[in-house]
Amino acid sequence: GRFGDAAVVDAPDDELIAAARRDLATVTGVSAEPAAVHVQRWHGGLPQYGPGHLGRVAVIEQEVAGLDGLEVSGALLHGVGVPACVAAATTAAARLAGRVAR
Repeated sequence: GRFGDAAVVDAPDDELIAAARRDLATVTGVSAEPAAVHVQRWHGGLPQYGPGHLGRVAVIEQEVAGLDGLEVSGALLHGVGVPACVAAATTAAARLAGRVAR
């Protein structure tokens, strides 16, 4: 989906399954018929950033950079997935550790 467009979550099951199978085939080359399928609908399951989000994040990070001993991290910054959150936390922790080591 896209920001403000939740139509995909209400698409018929067969359309969602076909789309998932196409994506799987594209990424992995697997095109075998699945043994079983299950469609789980998560209305509002993952937040989507609105237009201008990265600009707002840049301002927040720039302002916080001037405050010694403070860092920001979390899903509100560069992504809601676990890898993005871990990366943001690692970066923040490294900056803090660098200040302590001085």
